[in-house]
Amino acid sequence: MSLDASARELLTDLIDRLSDRHDRGQTQDPSGLPTGFRELDQLTTGMHRGDLIVIAGRPSIGKSALALNVATHVAIQQGTPVLIFSMEMDGRHVMDRLVSSISRVDLQRVRMAQLSDDDWSHAIEAFNLLSDAPLVIDDTPSLSVNELIARANKRADAMGRLGLVVVDYMQLMAGGLTSNIETRAGQVGEISRGLKRLARELGCPVVALSQLGRSPASRSDKRPTLADLRDSGAIECDADVIVLLYRDDYTRAASMCTGLTEIIVGKQRNGPTGTVRLMFVGPLTTFESLAAPYGSSRG
Repeated sequence: MSLDASARELLTDLIDRLSDRHDRGQTQDPSGLPTGFRELDQLTTGMHRGDLIVIAGRPSIGKSALALNVATHVAIQQGTPVLIFSMEMDGRHVMDRLVSSISRVDLQRVRMAQLSDDDWSHAIEAFNLLSDAPLVIDDTPSLSVNELIARANKRADAMGRLGLVVVDYMQLMAGGLTSNIETRAGQVGEISRGLKRLARELGCPVVALSQLGRSPASRSDKRPTLADLRDSGAIECDADVIVLLYRDDYTRAASMCTGLTEIIVGKQRNGPTGTVRLMFVGPLTTFESLAAPYGSSRG
């Protein structure tokens, strides 16, 4: 759909989409790009073209894990081209995580190359899936938003199109669109606006990760709110969907953690807010639906 469309063209597009879903009898499936988590898709109807989706949380709570889960589902299960900008981890570490998550082999064993025969058989399956997937990882550090946009457009041309772009994470990007913005809040605002523009221009969802500041000690409910977004209120304004991660046992020792994580949809421009729960499996750095216990395939 063009960025410049008449009301008739937009109405025709809506009628076509409604008719297609009615004819296929799939009204329970997400109308957008599925995340791979049914609970989340039922609340958000999937990820939609042109949307900026922000996943925010405290350090090490699972932002990257959730984004990588979504990216691999889109690339492998949907066969849709995905571009990941990883400014926090280099490409080798990202691949370690992907293989661990898909093969369900403990990440530490993957990193130390200590695989049993059974581990190897599962790892080979993951290798095959990933090698065939339309998935690209760009681990160039500290990209500016202009550099990121240029790289995304170049990759979209090379792959024909992009169905999803992941940015990990916003606060590691350099500067903004203009050189005369000195405050970090102003720079992050320019970054969020640039990522929103990229989503519109490419016609695909952009998932951007963001750090959260500490909740005030005086606040009895430690669940994050939109006000906790670090560096800039512009993120709250620019994002179409904001997902906040919360784990009640976040500050406990790893051996005492249950992994139960609240996925709080704190903003959804075209839908309701709400909370779904997923299980974080630390040894695999992956999330799974509560109906899929550790040791089974997420699908």
